Amino acid sequence: MSRKILITGSEGQLGKPLQITLADNFEVLGTDNNFRAEEVKNSSVCIMDITDRENISRIIRSFNPNIIINCAAYADVDGCERNKE
Repeated sequence: MSRKILITGSEGQLGKPLQITLADNFEVLGTDNNFRAEEVKNSSVCIMDITDRENISRIIRSFNPNIIINCAAYADVDGCERNKE
């Protein structure tokens, strides 16, 4: 039985290469709030909103990962400056 890894932000700058690298040795479920249909061998991607507890709980219960890696980020630098909260 292969170990399972859930990666949040798997379609981003950090998450995508991590997903590609880990998919060779693990069963990987990538999650993102919008996803581009670029398939990675031994990996799948689903939509997950990290601000929605129910959504997170449902996906974690369904996939049952051994490891969770958070690569999700708010990458809009200008937006961060405008909306500091």
